[in-house]
Amino acid sequence: TVAQAPKGVEWIQIHPGILRTTKAPFGYALIDSETALLIDCPLGPETLKAHGIKKITGVYLTHHHRDSSAAIGEYLKAKISVHANK
Repeated sequence: TVAQAPKGVEWIQIHPGILRTTKAPFGYALIDSETALLIDCPLGPETLKAHGIKKITGVYLTHHHRDSSAAIGEYLKAKISVHANK
């Protein structure tokens, strides 16, 4: 079951050091202080600022669906490393 997040909240902590987007398709952020490593990117990097994230070290795509990689252009434009299977 997915808990409902308050309106306007885009990421929630699901475990210490792990954030998840509040709506499907889910993306995950592995957090270390002010740095994050993302698994999928349905939302842009600015949405993580509310959690104190100042640097995103990379994005790993689990698959090539349009919704789970919706913000990929924003990460590429910001010169953030993106990794995906061929």
